[in-house]
Amino acid sequence: MTETHLATLLGEISRARIGVVGDFCVDSYYMVDSEASRPSLETGLMTRPVREQRSTLGGAGNVAANLHAIGVKHLKAFAVVGHDSMGAELLRLLNAIGIDTRSLSVQKNDWQTNCYVKPIIQGEESNRYDFGAFNSISPESERILLGSLADALSELDVLIINQQFERGLHSARVKSGINQLLAKFPDVIGLVDCRNIAESYPAGVHKLNDLEASRLCGVSRVPADVITRQEALHSAAGLFSKWRNPVFLTRGRQGCIVVDDSGTHEIPGLRTTDKIDTVGAGDSVVSGIAACLSIGSPPAEAASFGNLVAGVTVQKLHQTGTATPDEIRALHRCATYMELD
Repeated sequence: MTETHLATLLGEISRARIGVVGDFCVDSYYMVDSEASRPSLETGLMTRPVREQRSTLGGAGNVAANLHAIGVKHLKAFAVVGHDSMGAELLRLLNAIGIDTRSLSVQKNDWQTNCYVKPIIQGEESNRYDFGAFNSISPESERILLGSLADALSELDVLIINQQFERGLHSARVKSGINQLLAKFPDVIGLVDCRNIAESYPAGVHKLNDLEASRLCGVSRVPADVITRQEALHSAAGLFSKWRNPVFLTRGRQGCIVVDDSGTHEIPGLRTTDKIDTVGAGDSVVSGIAACLSIGSPPAEAASFGNLVAGVTVQKLHQTGTATPDEIRALHRCATYMELD
């Protein structure tokens, strides 16, 4: 991709029209100062004094934040939030960057706003607290969510379907309803980024990582396993043959494989020398892909752009970072790439 073409893409992305439905999260960072720790008078246990607390958008919220940062103007969020303080914080964060939140509904019972609480102790992330892992969507919330999507789809180019939590938003009724709406609005691209339920949206364009792809192809894998290039290529080709829609298979430092009607394309990973933080990298990739697909870019070009977006954000530590056009251009000018393994 030339610098001139990248500049053209970044200019055209402003007219993209994108919706995000899924698990909108708050990533809450607690910066613990262990040197200030004292025994609790009540329990005798050592305290964890928090010197700084900050919140950022996570999950589907991080996807929306990345889309906003790269220049997408027309953004709509579709989700359920809890009647709690983190729900208010989520709305504050989304509204602060101009995301249309009118399609977020509040469920008072059986629902906690999805939140990852991350204590940072001596510069390292400690055990995380996850809120929302036991959510159960109500029939009324299902009705409101699907109604909002039905009203909005005609004004969108791409609908990103996000899933982070095994329980919650994606009930059987919601999955069936979204599939029916995508069939009703064939000009809208459904871009599926789901950790556990990718097969529930067979008509969509799929972005998934190599581990998820291997599992979907019937290979037993655990997160510590190394997925070879040949296995990744085989999985991507198999899933494309099954779904007959473009497949974007991310491989971490090794880049991305794209399979579509034009063939197989390999986008090498960016070479980095400094410490990186890969939390949210997949959200960055999918935001770049969605922005490009929304303006008619071919899948391989969309993946190359998503690769650049993630290349910026992984260099931002202890945050689910975003990438601005200036940061993307700067990385592109000095980028070097990994050799294909």
